[in-house]
Amino acid sequence: MFSLETDLFDILLVSAGGFPKDRNLYQATKAVENCYRTVVPGGKLILVAECREGIGDPYFEDWMNEYTTYEEAADAIKTNFVLGGHKAFYMRKAMKRVHLAIISELNMHMLGRWGIDTYESVGEAFAEKKDKVKIGIVKKGLDTLLIPMAKTDKGEKKINGNN
Repeated sequence: MFSLETDLFDILLVSAGGFPKDRNLYQATKAVENCYRTVVPGGKLILVAECREGIGDPYFEDWMNEYTTYEEAADAIKTNFVLGGHKAFYMRKAMKRVHLAIISELNMHMLGRWGIDTYESVGEAFAEKKDKVKIGIVKKGLDTLLIPMAKTDKGEKKINGNN
């Protein structure tokens, strides 16, 4: 895994890294977990993941359907931990900070019910972009850990470990 310290982005385009890393959403969510902290609160993370094998884990899908907020998923993870559910917890945690969008082969209606925007292409995702936004691109999100930087009172940059 590579790590990179960076400023925050308004929009971050993250590729899971291609097959087999994006074979399903369960695997591709690792890219979201590795990168979402470098998106400004309320900004957008756009995940590019083919997901040719669909969601990939029944517990993950059940938890995304059942626990529609971070708080609900956090309560569930404390009282009823199951593998698969933990990925839904991580997704809901990221979605509490940023708007999540996905470009994939997945069912757009299902993702919409989960609160995830969907696009058919990168061009479509950026068609609604505002002027003067800071955009980042991560080609291998499963292999890259982005570390947010913060400025000190003196304007110096330091690692922000609180995000």
